[in-house]
Amino acid sequence: AYCTTYDIRKARMIEIVNETTPLYSKSVVDLESASSTSSDECGSTSSCCHDSTNAKQHVASIRMFGSVSLLVNELVGPGILDIPATFQRNGLIPTTIVIVVIAVLSAKISLSMAKVISMMPGNTNFSKEVEYSQSFQHFLGTHACVITQLVFFTAMMSQMIASIVETAQVVDAFFGNFAHSVGLQFYPTPKFVFWGNEDCDIEADASSCEPFADATNTGDYDLILTLGYLACAAMFIPIGRMSLEGNMFFQELSYVITLLCCAQFAYAFYSEGLEFPQNMPLWADNVNWQDLIGVVLFNY
Repeated sequence: AYCTTYDIRKARMIEIVNETTPLYSKSVVDLESASSTSSDECGSTSSCCHDSTNAKQHVASIRMFGSVSLLVNELVGPGILDIPATFQRNGLIPTTIVIVVIAVLSAKISLSMAKVISMMPGNTNFSKEVEYSQSFQHFLGTHACVITQLVFFTAMMSQMIASIVETAQVVDAFFGNFAHSVGLQFYPTPKFVFWGNEDCDIEADASSCEPFADATNTGDYDLILTLGYLACAAMFIPIGRMSLEGNMFFQELSYVITLLCCAQFAYAFYSEGLEFPQNMPLWADNVNWQDLIGVVLFNY
């Protein structure tokens, strides 16, 4: 009863201060700090006190370059490899419009989420380590926290699966350029299959340049464990077991490689020419909006 009454009074006091004038913003900070200290009396098992209000103090341990690297690596998804083809299929104008609209919506959502996290008790200046779902737990309750956890991890899992597939195919293509990449096919027929650069005939069949896209030439999907997958597992599993601070070297290295690849892409596009509409139409005759929005969302 004491905890419930205390929280009601605390919320009402904050409302009164917020309704007056910005000059009292310091009072809000002091009130939040005092409330987070006093709420410890309730204990962590009380219904009015959650882990979301007991977040540990944030200690900055990542440099500016590391922060930029982490941000860019999170923003640039595997769909970036399909962006040039998306421009060619749908045209310069519709693709640019979709990218700008989704970028604006993403920025607004991110800013709104940052504002909500800053409203957590004692976190006005982002001085605490508040996780994504903790804010939902604090303002909307445990059920909202569980739902956001399920949605968040489902989205992350789908993106990681697609990223692993894309990366493994790139590694298999890298092996195929020098010799052959090998895979163990489990379905439909257990056997070893091989893929090399000589199997790629982009003019006859563009899908033939995707390693092990159709190992049986039947048009069916095959279940294959390739050398590229094993190489990715050997690289990513140890990194995945590290903390965020521990793998910052790999984040920074990935960021540098991304910049170099983008520079190489830009040079290749410039050398091929930007004539319209031979290489890319301004607006395609049949814009596939479903494919266009899907690729852009997949990337961002």
